[in-house]
Order: sequence, then structure tokens, then C-alpha cells
Amino acid sequence: APAVMRFDNVGEYRGETLALEISVNNKHPYRYKNAANNKKNNDKFAQINVKSDTCASFDFSFFTGPTHQSRTAVRLPEFYFSMFDLDTNIDGKGIESMEQDEFEVFFVADPTEIELSFDDGMVSALATRKGSIGDNPDDPNDLSELQMKRSITFLFRNKRKFEVEFCAGPQPPNNDGGRNFLFATGSDLAPVCTKRPKECWEPPPPSKPPAPPSPPPP
Repeated sequence: APAVMRFDNVGEYRGETLALEISVNNKHPYRYKNAANNKKNNDKFAQINVKSDTCASFDFSFFTGPTHQSRTAVRLPEFYFSMFDLDTNIDGKGIESMEQDEFEVFFVADPTEIELSFDDGMVSALATRKGSIGDNPDDPNDLSELQMKRSITFLFRNKRKFEVEFCAGPQPPNNDGGRNFLFATGSDLAPVCTKRPKECWEPPPPSKPPAPPSPPPP
């Protein structure tokens, strides 16, 4: 697989066209089942393939400039990042999950099929339901009720780049499989945050319950 995946024309900022570049960082050795699946999907999504029973961590960075060689890093005041189709294989194996800790707030359906956990500001999203190619979304802004239940959208502010970790669970007997992680920017889950509605300022759930108050002195 190439060291850097580049997606042009992902948006505009101050009159310039934005590119998104995705690179593997050094947290995990990146292993894949099919590198040809690292691509745009339907011109509305992109996807990354991760081999079964492995994790991979990626840096997502925004740039202006027509090529990787002539790029200029851009800090965006506000943007969304969404994950879709978090599910398992039809046999319940190959469970997909992802982690992120640099967001302002995130949005999921109510109810959601994603199992969420929190640890010191890190949110982990774990698939809990079987899926197939027949229930994959076609448009991030036209999701069915089922597709919304398997999606999560993050709001970021004042970032040049952010990191996401993807994990593909084991697929017995030999882990000779892979999972495609589907993502885009905004989604049906996200409010329009440019006018700062209340939900865009509310913090995510705490990573642990607050400490009880100290007992009064004797």
C-alpha cells in the first residue's frame, strides 16, 4: 500500500481547494488484506482496508496545493469526520472498532448499535451487529435508520491533523481476511455547527464518574 493516501477536492477553505492526506503513523505496523480497497468509494466516501486481528493508526492531515510535493498544511477552524457501517462479518467475526481522542463532541443515533466506551478522554466505538454489503450506505447525508445506528460523527475544531485508530477483530481459523473502514466528513447525524447550536458545545460523556465529595470534618 502507498505510504500516503491523498484525496483531492474534499472541500474549500478561504477560496482554496483542500486535499486530505492519510499516512500511517508508528503506533502499529499497518497490515492489510487488500490494498486495492484503499480508495474513494462512490465519490462520497473513502475507505481503508485493515487485516483481520490487527490494528492500524493513521494521521489525517489537510493541505492546499495541487500535489503532495507542493502542499501547504492548513489548520481548519471547524470540520466533521464520520465513520459508517461499523459492523461484523455475517458470521459475527471480524468485529470493527475505532478510537479517537482529539474531538470536541461526537454524535450517534439514539438508540445506536455501536458500543461506546471512554478512557481518559479517548472514545472507543465497537461494532455489535452483523452486516453485509447490502446494508452499506450510498450517501453520508441520506442514511437509513439502520445505517445511522452503525455510524458516528466527530466534530473537530482548530486542527491541522487528527489521528484515528482502526481495529479489525479476529476471523478464525486463520485470520486470512480484512475489513474495510468507511469514512467521510459530515453525515445525517451531525447538526450544522457553523452557527454554534447548543449541542455543538456540550462535552462528550465523562471518561469516569466524578470523585465523591470529601466528608465533612469531624
